[in-house]
Amino acid sequence: MPPSTESRSKPPRSRSSAPIKTSGGARSKRGILEDPWVEPPPETFQWTTDPKLAPDLAEEVEISFDRGKPIAIGGRDLDAVDLIGELNQLAGKHGIGRIDHIENRLVGIKSREIYEAPAAVLLHEAHRELEFLTLSKSRCDSRRW
Repeated sequence: MPPSTESRSKPPRSRSSAPIKTSGGARSKRGILEDPWVEPPPETFQWTTDPKLAPDLAEEVEISFDRGKPIAIGGRDLDAVDLIGELNQLAGKHGIGRIDHIENRLVGIKSREIYEAPAAVLLHEAHRELEFLTLSKSRCDSRRW
């Protein structure tokens, strides 16, 4: 027989008060975030500054690549973990890397997911620019999706 409500150590939560679920930069929350027309609350984001509050001045960063792999920032060689950590801070400070979209789940339902990936977004864009500088037009066009 299931335990009664009185014997539970914690009261059941309503969907709207469920905590934000965090998993490797992904955020999801029942309740308010289920509505795609509602802007995520500020506490949803931990790695990125609200773009409205981000610095007005751009910050230039030089990323060096070796055979397509990022190896340095501003001429300083860094291992992958340190490079990503530094780019997460730099890009996140400028509000870069917020992704809010609807995913198609394997079981056939749709789910709103919010991700923070400041370094990944910055590295993808930098690599795309590098490809544009070095590849032919037809090769660049074939890589677009």
